[in-house]
Amino acid sequence: EMQQSILDQNTHPGRPSPFACPECSGVLWERQEGELLHFRCRVGHAYTADNLQVEQTLAVESALWAALRSLEENASLNVRLSERATERKQTVIAERFQEQADSKKHQASVLRNLLMLGHSKN
Repeated sequence: EMQQSILDQNTHPGRPSPFACPECSGVLWERQEGELLHFRCRVGHAYTADNLQVEQTLAVESALWAALRSLEENASLNVRLSERATERKQTVIAERFQEQADSKKHQASVLRNLLMLGHSKN
């Protein structure tokens, strides 16, 4: 939830960290409060070090699943284009599309195995 006091501030809420806000991609500002490390962006999204780590992990996993879907869709498109080229007797073009499909399928398989390995550890 955004805090109006943060929105109205002209000063930054701490010192800049190398991390982006998982919600808005803005700079996260780091501040030590006692023993706890806190991060907050200019908009007001706030995290402890622990929940920032969890949010980053979720963002990475989400991006990897999106990449997997893209690879699989691209492989399917290349298969379709290869079939179409074969129907038109364009053998060289058909082979090129099939090679692209095979490459994307392999990449998708590697990524799927990596994602599944991560799930089996949880």
